[in-house]
Amino acid sequence: METVSFKRTSFIVNPLSGKLSLSKKVKILKRYFNAQNSEIIICNSPIETASKTREEVKKGSLIVACGGDGTINIIASEAIRNKGVMAVCPMGRGNDFAKNIGITSFEKAANAFLKKKCIKIKYLTLGFENSQKVIGLTCAGVGMLSTAAFRATQIPILKGKLLYLTAAIISLFRLRTYVYKLKMDEKFLKFNSIIIVVAAGTYTGGGLPIAPEANTHKNKLNLLVANSIGKLKALGLIRKVITGSHLNDPVVESSFGKSFKITTDSSDKYGKYVYADGEYLGDTPVKISIGKEPLKVLASHFD
Repeated sequence: METVSFKRTSFIVNPLSGKLSLSKKVKILKRYFNAQNSEIIICNSPIETASKTREEVKKGSLIVACGGDGTINIIASEAIRNKGVMAVCPMGRGNDFAKNIGITSFEKAANAFLKKKCIKIKYLTLGFENSQKVIGLTCAGVGMLSTAAFRATQIPILKGKLLYLTAAIISLFRLRTYVYKLKMDEKFLKFNSIIIVVAAGTYTGGGLPIAPEANTHKNKLNLLVANSIGKLKALGLIRKVITGSHLNDPVVESSFGKSFKITTDSSDKYGKYVYADGEYLGDTPVKISIGKEPLKVLASHFD
């Protein structure tokens, strides 16, 4: 942990994320962040978000990511590449990355901004065939995680845990078991599973503690697998995820490693989809490892 200072602050705002209007978002920033020499920058596309973040980091600005996990992911990617420092003001429907660093309200976001305590955050690097590497800030996975994340994008009126729990329950209607081959470090594994998750942080799905033990190993990622079960038992497992007690269920396997490769021969597209931070990133095969370059973020807690 280190204390940092900046002469300039740039608030990068996604006007479409979450349920708040753009005018409301601007009012929140002006109310909670009394920043001198600051600028509010509205970005209307992922390309513009990446470009503006890159420009502002090169100017020496502190970047405040104002949006959901998808927007924060884009900004974090540029902060990593250009050796910048970022802060977070959660304005999305899930806000899992913010929760993972102790920012669960605008007040806590402003407090982290004022204290300027910077920590290095563990994150995921994902590599797909014939494409460049991308990052994941919370967790990445296949199977039911991807199906539920996809369903969540089709539900416009909900947010937070309720959104993702609803999406998960809807996903039960087409619950499938997939055969996945997985290489974890030097181990070769095979699973008949409904979901595989590789987690860098505790929370996903609007604040669900899917990986309660993710932070017990600083230099490793948490692999979670739920083996083949029926729909009724899967519903019970979802209920356990709400309280983080699912690790005690015999169908759940939890382990830790530094690198993973997940493949499947399934012809079902949902079995191949790889999602991270609520966003579709590509299809299996996928390689997942700990990000090597530092991600520096102003946080509200310092575990």
